[in-house]
Parts: sequence; structure tokens; C-alpha cells
Amino acid sequence: MGERLLAALRRQTARGGERGAGWGVDLAGVIAEEIQLHQVFAAAVVAGSKEVDAAKRLIAFLASERAAATIRSSGMEPPGKRH
Repeated sequence: MGERLLAALRRQTARGGERGAGWGVDLAGVIAEEIQLHQVFAAAVVAGSKEVDAAKRLIAFLASERAAATIRSSGMEPPGKRH
């Protein structure tokens, strides 16, 4: 994941995008895998939800290949790609 995050930051900075412009921070490198903090995000339909179908569609979208590119470009790993 670290290499993809670094690449995404470089691309954004090269484009002068809002994430790269004016940061004033130099990225020294990636965090070693053995001390890397991996966070897992979960999604669920809440009991009693009034929008069950919409919630299920959102969860399906977030787990889809269509969303994977955006997730990767944000420096994260899509579902199913955990270490």
C-alpha cells in the first residue's frame, strides 16, 4: 500500500492539485510493513434502517471494481486485498 500512496501523492502534487499544492511537507518515504498501521473500514445495513435497498447498493458499489480505481488512487486497498 505504501508505494501506491507515494505514487498517488506524487501524481497529485505534479498536477498541482489541492492535495499537493501548498502542503509544505516533504515525504521521506513509506512506513516499514512491520510497523505499518492497517485500518479496516466496515459497512453494514443498520437494523431499522429506512433505506435498506440504498444501503445495500452503496455497500455493493464500494466493493465493486468500478470503485476500486478511486480507492487505489486514494492510497487505500479495495476490499478483499487485505494483508
